[in-house]
Amino acid sequence: MKTTKKAGLAFLASALILLAGCATAPPVSDEEASARIVEELAEARWQAIMERDFEKAYEFYSPGYRDTTGLREYDRDMSRRPFRYLSAEVQPAECEGDRCQVRVRVTYQAVGAPAGQHRVRLTQDLTETWVRLEDQWWRARN
Repeated sequence: MKTTKKAGLAFLASALILLAGCATAPPVSDEEASARIVEELAEARWQAIMERDFEKAYEFYSPGYRDTTGLREYDRDMSRRPFRYLSAEVQPAECEGDRCQVRVRVTYQAVGAPAGQHRVRLTQDLTETWVRLEDQWWRARN
């Protein structure tokens, strides 16, 4: 009888473990899902900027921005900046409907600065706006 009781308890424990594994996570709101997507996009965009892949970074901008600013102009502007981006830490995005704001903590260093100053690292928080157009998220020019 003790063996049957132990077997029954083992079966019950196994069944509970299986049921717990089948439990679903609470549903994610549209704003939470949008925030995750935008955070991933912002990280990918900043990675491209830090790698100086300005063509890839340009692709994250909205079609309207790209209609008014060509790739060559964007590339020239980014290439001429007197600093190099060293890191970018994307903070949690705040979304409402088809618009998200994401703060990015950027660390950069001056290029061509006088002796000693070229080692100085500066950090700045930037706020980016992302918009959803036809189910696609784009970086909007602030």
